[in-house]
Amino acid sequence: MNNEANTVQSILQQLANVLEPLQRELAPGRARNTMAELGIVITPAQENALAVPLQSLTGNAAALLELAGELTAAIDAEDTEAIITKSVSIITLIANTIDNIDGLQTAIGGLGGIPPAVVAKIPERLFNLLLVRVLESASGVNELLEILGILERERVNDGSTDPN
Repeated sequence: MNNEANTVQSILQQLANVLEPLQRELAPGRARNTMAELGIVITPAQENALAVPLQSLTGNAAALLELAGELTAAIDAEDTEAIITKSVSIITLIANTIDNIDGLQTAIGGLGGIPPAVVAKIPERLFNLLLVRVLESASGVNELLEILGILERERVNDGSTDPN
């Protein structure tokens, strides 16, 4: 396998890893807390109303992790056909995940009571949350970025029931 191909597969694996926290953060029972971290306070009933888009996102994240592992095995085995198949599947799942984030945004907007400006920032806030979660796995990276002024942690409505 040439270096360019290995680089593409490496990028796909890293993208799958970046999206992996969706599986945890948007799981039933945890999604409400994650939404609050994003500045969107929802009730348990509203969380239930978001079940379908949340399940789509968590399902894609789980599938991405599984495919990333299969891609690694295919690379190790130098199985070109499997590498191509797994890579295409990962690309498709990443695209579906992005579409599902849009679907979640639409569903949250349909709940009512959440300002449109807050709803509009959901993809950005979710991306930032994923980035922080990934960086947290590397000990000391977030702290260093804070010291350098690159990362600023902002608690959005911490403990509040008002989404504004």
